[in-house]
Amino acid sequence: MTDSTRYDVVFQGVPVDSPDAQAVKVRLAHLFKLDPAKVEALCAQASVRVKRDVDGSAAERYCQAVRATGALCAVVAVESAVAPAPPPATVATTNAALGGADLAPAGATLVEHEPVVAPEIDTSALSVDSD
Repeated sequence: MTDSTRYDVVFQGVPVDSPDAQAVKVRLAHLFKLDPAKVEALCAQASVRVKRDVDGSAAERYCQAVRATGALCAVVAVESAVAPAPPPATVATTNAALGGADLAPAGATLVEHEPVVAPEIDTSALSVDSD
């Protein structure tokens, strides 16, 4: 495994034919610091990524630790190429749901607002009591 390639560590469950499946689950609970209910949920899944995007040597160390409990584990290479972003969604210039109304271009001002003038209120007759 080269250092430039990145890997995921995938937990693949506990062997069903293992006579000490319960002991394996106890060791997994200790390794992952989980309560027994969460370990049962983890083991109920087909596969679970337990470590993401690590180098080859780290992936092997993690996988060996999982295998040492008696569980099944695999190291899976992560695709190094970043998938191209999908093109931005284009909006049709007319919207059939609105009866063919035209849509304004992005960033256009839709409503012109008039400035609000603050009313002048005479408060000279008011006083503040200091009781």
